[in-house]
Amino acid sequence: MSSSTLAQPATATAPATTGPRHRRLAIASHILVGLLVLFVFWFGSYYVLDPHTAVIGFGLPESTWPTGDMTAFMTIKGVRDLGTGLALLVLLVTRQTRAVGWALIAMAFIPLGDMSIILSYDGSIAAALGIHAATALTMLVVGGFIAWNERARKNV
Repeated sequence: MSSSTLAQPATATAPATTGPRHRRLAIASHILVGLLVLFVFWFGSYYVLDPHTAVIGFGLPESTWPTGDMTAFMTIKGVRDLGTGLALLVLLVTRQTRAVGWALIAMAFIPLGDMSIILSYDGSIAAALGIHAATALTMLVVGGFIAWNERARKNV
């Protein structure tokens, strides 16, 4: 054995993290997040442009709907939704994929909170579960998938 062989530590070369499987998963995750961002932009814009109609689909009983100048709160909700979508879009465009996953997991609190509010005001169970709980579940699954995929990709 030569001295140059002894001086070099025996290390295995890590496989490439851009293999076809990881690449397909990354593309799928970006498409899923892109669809979620479009969804958030759609309903955020709906609350900004037509708050009177948008409130109908939210799930709260009609007696709790804001009227007159109070509909401004629905517009505020829309602006906040648009800001949420923009935050996800910025993370996606800057390729902060793992951060997108964790942000989706954290932001799932929003539709879960909406669901809780609707149920506490005797609102529509169908809307609470079919819209808000389903949205939260989608965000948790997609966010978890992205965070897991990025973790696995970096640990390969």
